[in-house]
Amino acid sequence: MSRPHDKRPAFCLIFMGDPRKDSRSWKFARSLRKVGKVSIVGAGSAPETFEMDGIMVTMVPAFSRESFPFAWLSFHAGAKAGASRLGADVYIASDLYSLPAAVVAGRRKVVWYDSRELYSDLSTLQGKPLRKAFWKTVEKKYGRHARVVTTVNGSIAHLLRDRFQRVEVIRNYPLSSRCEQDALLREQLGVPPGKFLLLSQGGLQRGRGAFMILDAVQSRVDVAVVFLGDGPLKGEIAAYAEILGMPRRVFFLPAVPVSDLPAYTASADIGLCVIENLGRSYYLSLPNKLFEYVMAGVPVVASDFPELGAVVREEKVGLTCDPGKPESIRAAIDKLLDDRETREKCTAACLTARDRFNWEHEEKRLLQIAEEITRG
Repeated sequence: MSRPHDKRPAFCLIFMGDPRKDSRSWKFARSLRKVGKVSIVGAGSAPETFEMDGIMVTMVPAFSRESFPFAWLSFHAGAKAGASRLGADVYIASDLYSLPAAVVAGRRKVVWYDSRELYSDLSTLQGKPLRKAFWKTVEKKYGRHARVVTTVNGSIAHLLRDRFQRVEVIRNYPLSSRCEQDALLREQLGVPPGKFLLLSQGGLQRGRGAFMILDAVQSRVDVAVVFLGDGPLKGEIAAYAEILGMPRRVFFLPAVPVSDLPAYTASADIGLCVIENLGRSYYLSLPNKLFEYVMAGVPVVASDFPELGAVVREEKVGLTCDPGKPESIRAAIDKLLDDRETREKCTAACLTARDRFNWEHEEKRLLQIAEEITRG
């Protein structure tokens, strides 16, 4: 930027979650630190302040997501107060739930809205018209204050351009890493070398394909499935594994810090990106775990949706499936596990693609946007 060092802009990211376990928020913060001062306001179980990678993080209390309306109200009150005290030049809402706090805290300042999902069509809103209408209203009321809106792919950007004046794409690529095949998960969970290890990263919630995955691999006794992440469906998924007679082949690990994730990902034989068609947000999604698998050189089984399917087919980094049919998921898994040539070709394609699908490439656009909205 053209500003003197002591007048560099200050950025405040607001995120209703723990930024230490959210790769997109943390990547935004690390990158923006190159052009200004950065702070983060996140959500936790108790007030907490700490510094990480030179970034000051303030955690404000939020009640359990089991009572989401109360959690959001609690977070909103604490976040807008905490962020206002920081006196930033740019307030970045890292999701829709943070947008009202960013607008209130950033009054007469620049507001940047990162719409990482198509929030009006989230799976959690299906069959809940009043809640859906509420969040649509929130986005419309507060989104008009945003100088710029960013999102994760072209399909969602196309829809958002009907609502907002300026929409840009910042894809959710991971930081470059070279953590090759690793035995971390096998050693930690006691998975023997003779079993294939299938990994599903991300939240344990409706629409993430967990039950379909278990149906698909129930009869493959040479397969173990690891769910890496937190979420409200953990108990139900564990109970279903028990019903299917495979509790010793299904493992659960909590979400890990972003810096530790590559070693876990590299432990897998296949990365699962089975997203169900529960609304346009999921149907048009391009989740970061797809690119985390690619970065680790792990072949992918992914839903055959417009964005997901296009990447997997064009880059040849894995196989696609119909996420609503266990037999289709099973066929893709069988092909990768039983056909060594196909698996090796997909692995090689991952190692080639990761030179382009990395955050260092995407960061250039992020910094360009930051410069444009803070210039003058």
